Amino acid sequence: MKTTTNVVAVLCLLACVPHGAHAQRRSPTSRELQELKAEIQKLREEQEGMRKDLQEIKRLLEQVGSGPQNFMSIADEPSLGHAGAKVVLVDFSDYQ
Repeated sequence: MKTTTNVVAVLCLLACVPHGAHAQRRSPTSRELQELKAEIQKLREEQEGMRKDLQEIKRLLEQVGSGPQNFMSIADEPSLGHAGAKVVLVDFSDYQ
């Protein structure tokens, strides 16, 4: 009886194993390898594009963070309002 139980248990376990799971893995075909190489190349190109975009973003942020490159003083010019204002509007006009 015990042997029959063991055989039934082994058969149940074998029935649960997915079909082909015990077989060896096959090597990829040359076409599959070429497809993988093409996909890797595409991913590398996309990564290079993203790297360039990030460098451009970094450059722009550095420019913004460094403040104005060319600035002129308006301290002695006629003005209206509080001298310590956080925002200054400058109107460049030609009154000829």
